[in-house]
Amino acid sequence: KDGILELGASQYASKCAACHNTALQGSIGPNLTDAYWLHGKGTRMDIVKNIRDGIAEKGMPPWGPVMKRDEIYAVAAYIMSKKGTKPAGAKEPQGELVE
Repeated sequence: KDGILELGASQYASKCAACHNTALQGSIGPNLTDAYWLHGKGTRMDIVKNIRDGIAEKGMPPWGPVMKRDEIYAVAAYIMSKKGTKPAGAKEPQGELVE
């Protein structure tokens, strides 16, 4: 499991941090550590789909053509591992609260 999170962390840093920030707190893109979701309900498969297919209307590219399947799943696992971490400077909640 540690290997998966390490892979997810490195892929996140190189592909996602530019818009979601280094601690997943959000910048251009939303905060990924809170319980609010704009696209889906924050399940592993929702996160995988968002990474794979992108969010065209928000300017998020589809990473499916660029990343291997195991890399996408690793990033999703990494994002899920950071839920509730309350990073400093977190962007305000956006979307629907998922409890």
